[in-house]
Amino acid sequence: MDKLLALGTVVRVNLGKGNTASLMIAGYYPRSLETGEVYEYLTVMYPFGMTHQVAVQMIHADAILAVEAEGYMDETAEVFTTGLPEMIKKTEEAVLSVLKEEALKTDAMKAAAETEEKTVEEKKAGADPDFFV
Repeated sequence: MDKLLALGTVVRVNLGKGNTASLMIAGYYPRSLETGEVYEYLTVMYPFGMTHQVAVQMIHADAILAVEAEGYMDETAEVFTTGLPEMIKKTEEAVLSVLKEEALKTDAMKAAAETEEKTVEEKKAGADPDFFV
């Protein structure tokens, strides 16, 4: 994706099972709290907006079948939406790198604790019973 669609853009989206809906783009790159998945767009049902029972939906760009109406985009928004996908990608890569690093540290700390526990148990097994009282 070279550039994101403008906020306020109304798109026709495939909901699956032959169903489609008109959604208005309200934000970029939301993350699902349940799965951690990152989507390209945060949308609201058009014309209902936030008043509808299902107020917000997250969609991927490939779910968009057609642009029904384009939202407003000035120069600032143009620059922002052109650079945002790359910035998000770099941020995601950095976050994943930190998470992997933390996981390795955690694994190393667990291994060290297990080794220390094993050493203590071995010392207990061969030591004077009154030493650890």
